[in-house]
Amino acid sequence: MHSELLKFSHKNAKEGQWLLSEGNFYRVIATGVETNSRYSLVEIIVEPGKGAPFHFHKLEEEAFFILEGEMVFYTQTETMYGKQGAFLNFSVGQIRGFRNETDKNTRMLIILSPPGMEQMFFEGGKAIDAPIDLNTTFVENIGQTVTCPEIAGRYGIENIPLPLPEKKTTT
Repeated sequence: MHSELLKFSHKNAKEGQWLLSEGNFYRVIATGVETNSRYSLVEIIVEPGKGAPFHFHKLEEEAFFILEGEMVFYTQTETMYGKQGAFLNFSVGQIRGFRNETDKNTRMLIILSPPGMEQMFFEGGKAIDAPIDLNTTFVENIGQTVTCPEIAGRYGIENIPLPLPEKKTTT
């Protein structure tokens, strides 16, 4: 094997590029360049009421691991309630969306394989110099010239023009 394929990469708990995009906060932990084009790893912090609309990926598997908080994931036929420690994997072509339906921020890891989609966060996001506290409130689209939904097609993502189901309320 070539020694260049055996690179080791390391980041501490708060290292990686921090970005604000679509009101969500991302930390790109590992890009395809750092993983020999095998996967990318992104941390996302999602504010209450935020998430992603129905969409599907043409190129990569997308897996989520919930570190803190809760997230509701939707397919066209299912609703899944993910709590801390939950793992969800969505295959290429599977329609999905998600929303934080709690009153606290939710923190997740996203694994993308193969990598490449993390570049959309760089293109559509605003770099932020310092890591933030999980309880920070974000400002949507600060300094963004394009938004992820506008450029998603270039990254093999197709948005579906259907609203996510209404949040279920308890009586």
